[in-house]
Amino acid sequence: MRNLLTLLTIPPVVSVPIIVITYLISTEINSNVPLGIWTLVVSIFLALTILYIRVSLYDMLQWRTPIQFTAQGGLMSVLAIQFDLPYVSWIGVLLILTGLIISCSIIFPGGDSNAAKRSTRDDIFDSYPFPACVSDLNGTIISISQGFAQLIGKNRDRLMQMNMNSLVPSNGIIQVGGKFVQVIKLESNNRIWYTMREGGLGLQSMDLSARSSGTPINDLETNIFSKEYCRIRTEEEVVRIKRYKRWAVFMLIKINFTGTNEEYSTNRQSETAFFNSFCLFVKNTLRNCDTVSRVDEYSVFLILPETLSEEPVIEVTKKVLNFSSQLSPTISQLKCKISPGTSHIFYNASSQDMSFDSILLALNNTLSECNYT
Repeated sequence: MRNLLTLLTIPPVVSVPIIVITYLISTEINSNVPLGIWTLVVSIFLALTILYIRVSLYDMLQWRTPIQFTAQGGLMSVLAIQFDLPYVSWIGVLLILTGLIISCSIIFPGGDSNAAKRSTRDDIFDSYPFPACVSDLNGTIISISQGFAQLIGKNRDRLMQMNMNSLVPSNGIIQVGGKFVQVIKLESNNRIWYTMREGGLGLQSMDLSARSSGTPINDLETNIFSKEYCRIRTEEEVVRIKRYKRWAVFMLIKINFTGTNEEYSTNRQSETAFFNSFCLFVKNTLRNCDTVSRVDEYSVFLILPETLSEEPVIEVTKKVLNFSSQLSPTISQLKCKISPGTSHIFYNASSQDMSFDSILLALNNTLSECNYT
């Protein structure tokens, strides 16, 4: 369909009605146009036709209008001289000038470099619900999410005109009312990517309220998120999925120790040491946007946002079950066998409403034993 549209709009096709109309309104034919002029005009016309086809095939659609104006203007000017139509020749000159002006505006977009980037970019964070931003190395914003704009409390279009260095303090901490947000910067491919501290906006929004209410965010023994925080984070994620038509995976990993006998107290110490190391290993293995929480004595609850298919879950499971390569010293101290079990639930906007307790119960009921490496 795109190729057909290109063929129907190439300059030779569009020029047919122009030639017919010019001929019909002519009063006499002037044969004083040199053959060399005609040869030059036809050559330029064919070159612009080839250029028009190429920019259409490469999706550089902003160039089609100026090329069309220039081609038709040049042809119309020569036809007007041929048929003695001075007013039509001025229309041709006007078309040529218009095409050249549009071409210059594309090549030299003006002083607003942000506008040029916005005209050609695929807005990376257009539908991204979390606070995030990307800029060039000078701090000029390329794309910014609506969540970031809401966090800063400014209009998204206005933020696009600002420099990121003026928005983020040198210490990387933004205070919004009673909230403190840690901004993480990562440089890649001549761009700087800005994301929130682990846990995203949910962690920042409850930072002070959790302190005042006495709700512990971290599990003191394993240094990962606590079950109380996991409950709040899960319910926030469910609301986000329903509101923005997104998806996520809730995953449970339970470590079972088998073969424990009369040396229970000694084994328990080594089991706890292993589990603490395992929790840290899982936390360092996953993405910053993933949430890792302790929900039982030896159970870890994972929230994996924007995870839709089975393949990422398989990869996460493989990474997690590869703990023996990193935790061999603590494993060697165990006097029992490790038997990990995993389960997961895909959750999207069409899923039935589930509370944290119902999700955790469903995960516990579907646990399957896995072999670790």
